[in-house]
Formats: sequence, structure tokens, C-alpha cells
Amino acid sequence: MVIRFNPVICQHCGKTFNPILKSIKFCSRTCRENFYKELQKQRRRANAPQAVCPICGKSFQTFHGSKYCSQDCKKEASKKAANKCYQKKHNVTSYTKICPVCGKEFTTNFKTKIYCSISCKKQAVSERKIQERRQLSAEEKTERSTSRKPYCGSAKCKNCGKNFRRAEYGTNPFCSGACERAYYKKCSEELSRKSREARKLGMTYGQYIVYLESGGAVNA
Repeated sequence: MVIRFNPVICQHCGKTFNPILKSIKFCSRTCRENFYKELQKQRRRANAPQAVCPICGKSFQTFHGSKYCSQDCKKEASKKAANKCYQKKHNVTSYTKICPVCGKEFTTNFKTKIYCSISCKKQAVSERKIQERRQLSAEEKTERSTSRKPYCGSAKCKNCGKNFRRAEYGTNPFCSGACERAYYKKCSEELSRKSREARKLGMTYGQYIVYLESGGAVNA
């Protein structure tokens, strides 16, 4: 017969259980192992020395001799080391510049590089295009106001026969777009009519035109 003692609360999970020995403080072996693992971590954190990250300057507790506070700073340090090694190997000069868009100071191996990132470059190009469009629109307005064509008397519309004012260098023989469309519609209908007459007589369109010019009769 197993003797059980008074209920005890597990120091890890908080579960109540009846131990078989007074010295038992955990409800299971898993809770005991996890408890001591966490206790060991807390002791390491409490005794861990303080260090300063050489990338971002942040103070942090270092474990296992780590030099950087995060993986991002570690990657940034690796990039800088690789860049320094490349410059030394290929005798490349580094340039320190200030981005004209965000004002951030950056280092580059290219003398002609202006912006610190692609996003700053896109923003600068977009602003430059907007300024060019504004300047161009202002110049176009000035040009339109100063380059209006003078009128030279009146001209006769080819469709309706109405007299209208035409520009000095204009060659449009119609007084309006409606007259122009009506005129070419009449020409199209006339062409279709002559083509039908030519087919009735068994001629081509060219033969029919010669036939008409020679004084042939045409059926209305």
C-alpha cells in the first residue's frame, strides 16, 4: 500500500498533487527538469557581464562571449568586414557622403553614387519629374499665348460654301468639323455609287471613269 501525504502545489506548473515522499516538490519529472532549466537560465542572466554593441551602441548582457546585441547587428558587422576586406584586396577607395533626400550619412565604393538607397533615388527622380512637368506646362502656356496664328480675311467652305475666317498659315478648306465629315461622307457615297454602276456595266472603276470622261451615258 502506497502512503500519500498531504496535497502539495507543484513549484513549476502550480498543479496540486499528493506526493509519496515529503521531499517531492514537483508533480512530474518533466516539471522538475523544466524548473531547474529555467533557474539555471536566470542565474546565467543575473551573472552575465554587460557589454556595448559596437554597431548600434546599445548596452546588453552578453552570453558565451557574444559581441553584438542582435542578429541584425551581427549581419551589419559581417557586411562591413567583407566590404573592408574587398577594399583592401582590390585597392578600392571608400567615400563618405550625405544623402540629399533623407540627410543620412553613408559610405560607398562608387564616386558617382548620390543616394543612400533605391527608395531615396526613386523619390528624387519622382520630384524632379514633377518639377519638369510644372516648368514645361508654364512654358507651354506662355508659348500658346504668344504664338496664336493671325487671321487673313475670309475663305469659302468647300462643303457648304459659307465664308469663314482662316488663319494665315492654315490650309483647312472647311469652316467646321461637321462640314468636313459631311463632305467626305458625300465623296464616299459618290464613290460607292460609281462602283455599283461600273459593276452593272461589267467594267472596272478605272474603265468606268474613262467611259464617263469620254461622254458615255450614265443611268440615273
